[in-house]
Amino acid sequence: MEAVFNNEADRFEANGYAMARDLFSREGVDFYNDPFVQLREADSNAEDLSVVDSDDDDPLKVFPRMIQMHRWHQVSLDWMIDPRLAFWLEELTGRPLYAVQTMLYFKPAGSRG
Repeated sequence: MEAVFNNEADRFEANGYAMARDLFSREGVDFYNDPFVQLREADSNAEDLSVVDSDDDDPLKVFPRMIQMHRWHQVSLDWMIDPRLAFWLEELTGRPLYAVQTMLYFKPAGSRG
């Protein structure tokens, strides 16, 4: 793990990104992913600043981003403060974390960006 992490730390330093492979199991990814897909499909939270336009052809308007979900959704707060993420980010940056925002972009097939 140390050699893999060192490679990712080097990649982060050189390119501004790193890949935390296997940080979450497939089940863990689904645990965090599925509730957000369900919330977006339901378009049911008044605190979410984005509005779904299911009649539009633009996938980013059918599934717009979600903002500050940690304020009203426990799973989002749990993800934001997950110790696995904190470990990686602190190792990469060399600094303790201070989480201030959650934002989720849906990128379905055919979307831009």
